[in-house]
Amino acid sequence: ATMASSVFAPPGTPAHQPWFLGAPLARTIAIGTALMFVMFETSKLHADLSLDMDRLAADGEIYRLFTCNLTFATVAELIMGLLVLTPLMRRYEREMGTTKFGTYLLLVNVASTFLELFLSAFYPLAEVRFSGPYPSLGALLYLYHVYAPRLHPKFFGMLGFDFSEKSLTYFFVLQVMLSGGWGTLQPVLCGALAGYLIQS
Repeated sequence: ATMASSVFAPPGTPAHQPWFLGAPLARTIAIGTALMFVMFETSKLHADLSLDMDRLAADGEIYRLFTCNLTFATVAELIMGLLVLTPLMRRYEREMGTTKFGTYLLLVNVASTFLELFLSAFYPLAEVRFSGPYPSLGALLYLYHVYAPRLHPKFFGMLGFDFSEKSLTYFFVLQVMLSGGWGTLQPVLCGALAGYLIQS
């Protein structure tokens, strides 16, 4: 299956359009993530959001399965996360349609949570999973890697190697993925795997 690569409006439409045109869900998620960060930051509730397996098992804090994906834990993560996540959400909501895109993200987050629980039970790599929509980032990165064409294969060169314009997106995603070690890398990888399984 192929996915349309263009995210631009058809010819003849006005040049100056709202940035989130055709992506209302992406706008809602981006704004909601920022607002929830402010709310949890002022209430000092970030520690209660993360997917802490010890507290989940010992204290029965099941709600962590749902809150861990709501918003980021620090200002730096929020800024970098939204800078990477928002353009990808906008792009693929426009291409997939709001209903299909929303269903995709919902299934990704559910499947990714089960994958993280499995890893934590049998291959514990991260003591505390950082809060944030990392599974969505992983799933969107999968779509970007598979479906987005390299428009400029020799966009820039370094150390004798040529890199396309997609390398810039990968670079910034890596900053977010590795910002918390396994605590951020694990949910991104689980999200990418969930995205692959859902798309297959």
